[in-house]
Amino acid sequence: MPFVELPASLLAPGVTRVRVHYRDVGAGRPILILHGGWGYEVYPFDRQIAALAPDHRMVIPDRTGYGGSGRLERQEVDFPRRAAAETLAVIAALGLDRPVLWGHSDGAVIARDPRTEPGELDALRAALGQRGVGSASRVGPARFEILAEGGHSPHSERATADEVTRLAAAFVRGHPLGPPAPPGPPDQS
Repeated sequence: MPFVELPASLLAPGVTRVRVHYRDVGAGRPILILHGGWGYEVYPFDRQIAALAPDHRMVIPDRTGYGGSGRLERQEVDFPRRAAAETLAVIAALGLDRPVLWGHSDGAVIARDPRTEPGELDALRAALGQRGVGSASRVGPARFEILAEGGHSPHSERATADEVTRLAAAFVRGHPLGPPAPPGPPDQS
């Protein structure tokens, strides 16, 4: 099992030499998956890893208190901020260069994507010109899509897992920090 050792983590105050277990599959531009509050095993990203690992390095850490990482005596109220700091430390320790962050549930909050408040989705739909659930719309680089059958964990639910995988692959392919464009024809000047 691979581990990264951190000198400390805000998730485990007072603990030195914090060991964070992580999964590391594939090669290429890194995608860092941040699990939700039940840990990776409850809502796994297995389909997405299988589909994306041929072109991307998939790194999935168990934050302190979960999976194969060290245990916590208690979870602090401001754990998303503490977990974000630990995530940045893991990124630095592994030498990941500007990874794409993909968070589920608490993992999305840790990736600095705050919880959605009432009315925010309607405002986002209006800004993007979208009328209803099940359709996608684009304005500039933004894309908004709701998978009606997705529930809380669309990446691991049978009805939506393949569509989530397709959307994630398209996102990473089209992301401005994605893989470089293939070289053009040689300059004939």
